Amino acid sequence: MPDTMKSRITEASQNCIETFEAWDSNKQSQSAKTNLLAALHELRRIAARVEIDIAHSESRGGPNFKGPQSKGTDNKKPQEPRKSQNKSEKTDEYEEE
Repeated sequence: MPDTMKSRITEASQNCIETFEAWDSNKQSQSAKTNLLAALHELRRIAARVEIDIAHSESRGGPNFKGPQSKGTDNKKPQEPRKSQNKSEKTDEYEEE
């Protein structure tokens, strides 16, 4: 994890703790509630960014990546023709008779 992400997590977590303590000591304060909600929102944004980074690392060949190379191409089933293709073939067969 890059240092910038670590510092964002640390700062946002510390801010969340401080705003929670402020709200907890005075739950009637609208500004304390607003500040806590903003701090929680920032933590959610950071967590979402980390989840996106995790997904990108997995899709780009991370340690648990199982891409198309790991799937054997020998196991593919032949595709059946579409219904519309079957109808046109049957129509052609009837015309030939």
